[in-house]
Amino acid sequence: MKFRELRHNLWNIGFIEEGLSDTLTNKKPKIHWVKKRINDRWFADPFILDVTDSEIIILAEEFCYNVHRGRIARVVIDRKTYEEMSFEIILELQTHLSFPFIIRKNGKIYLMPENSASGCSTVYEYNDANRKLTPLHHIAEEPFADATIFEMERQSYLCTTMLPDTNSKSVKIYTLDKDDLKVVDRVATVEFPIVCGRNAGEVFSVDGQFYRPAQDCTKCYGHGVILQKMSLKEGKWVFEDVNSFYPNTFKYNQGLHTFNNYKGLIVIDARGFRNPILGRFLTLLFKLIGKK
Repeated sequence: MKFRELRHNLWNIGFIEEGLSDTLTNKKPKIHWVKKRINDRWFADPFILDVTDSEIIILAEEFCYNVHRGRIARVVIDRKTYEEMSFEIILELQTHLSFPFIIRKNGKIYLMPENSASGCSTVYEYNDANRKLTPLHHIAEEPFADATIFEMERQSYLCTTMLPDTNSKSVKIYTLDKDDLKVVDRVATVEFPIVCGRNAGEVFSVDGQFYRPAQDCTKCYGHGVILQKMSLKEGKWVFEDVNSFYPNTFKYNQGLHTFNNYKGLIVIDARGFRNPILGRFLTLLFKLIGKK
């Protein structure tokens, strides 16, 4: 390992078992961190594909230090011990991939991974039995970043940021053709007072109220997650912060930027140094000598 790599970041995945309603008020929920099996790569941007009595199956960004480019992986985690059991790469391109947003429709699974480096946003049909991804079409001919789809008042929407300003103070909202999975029109651009336009996960509802996980990027990319209550009032989109989560452990103190849920389980991710002690020391040293 090179000297500089001692302060490189890694991401890890964690699970929260308390209900969604509790996470709207509890800023420090109990997190079960995944026990990593290998250390030459990390997983982030997790979406839960399925949960059984024995396993949690997620789709996530995989980042191998030797490849140095995001790929989409299927990761199996032991439901009781939270140990990483196995993984396999299911999608690899020449451009960076992340944020494998899952669409469940008519008994089928579709993926819309973030691939803004390619200049467009593609939808894939996914067969978990043979791990096959079939590209269908571009949901839009635009470089969306961490786009999410949701339905409100019988209308399907897509919200996103995009290149060149992926970490922005605004989020763009489009209407979506639910049957064809294609963007129709941009209907709003919502401005925020801080840099929190980028999505942190799938829109969810509690007691009929919708919430958007948003990335707080005011200090850096993916510093924390803000849960925003969202509504549409007389044609105007309204977002109200209700809770937030920030890295608060010794090992993971650099960032937290995904919040998703499925089958009663919440999944997040967090960032820290590959070596927490040396990473802190070297960061301080490089700062004192004027190096990044």
